[in-house]
Amino acid sequence: MNLNKHIILDVNVIIDLWIGNNSAEITEKLIDESVAAGVKIWVAASMLPTLDYVAQRVFKQKGLPANKVKSLVNSLIQNLLSFTSVLTNYGFNQKDVYEAADDFEDAQIAAAARSLASSPVCIVTEDKQFDTLKEVRAFTPAEALLWIRDENHDSNSSVISFIDLSAQQHAILPQIEKSIFTVLRHGQYIMGKEIIELESQLQE
Repeated sequence: MNLNKHIILDVNVIIDLWIGNNSAEITEKLIDESVAAGVKIWVAASMLPTLDYVAQRVFKQKGLPANKVKSLVNSLIQNLLSFTSVLTNYGFNQKDVYEAADDFEDAQIAAAARSLASSPVCIVTEDKQFDTLKEVRAFTPAEALLWIRDENHDSNSSVISFIDLSAQQHAILPQIEKSIFTVLRHGQYIMGKEIIELESQLQE
């Protein structure tokens, strides 16, 4: 069963999961059921430095020796990235996002969700005041769990799925983006081996 739904995990939900606080148990269940149901799980690139900083501070406050905190947090983030994908927010969005945002850090995550606009998507957070830019819904882990279990939510029974172009795009986009940046960095826009590699990817 692939519901073609997407969830974006907020920093507070991930920290609670790691330290076993608040909604940790329900978040773990949400992640397990999302993976089993084919729901795509994301983290926003803009929140990763914040996640690293907050996690280190929390573990130090809990009495973990400072020399062990960094390696623990690195290990936790690596594990997180093993079952999530990373959403980016492009530079050309930044001015508009900043002008529209009440909370710029939250709004960065909401703006990153724009690339998933063709699919049902929610941000999973414990922050009741999360700045969604009024573009995406925000659910608690418990609400998100109910949402992914609802097979009819955001679906249209009269639509017959033929080719899931959105899923195909999400599968190939990271490699395409990487190849484009490689071409731009090398500056060999004609007949360079990077161009040949990029063209072969676009033809697949």
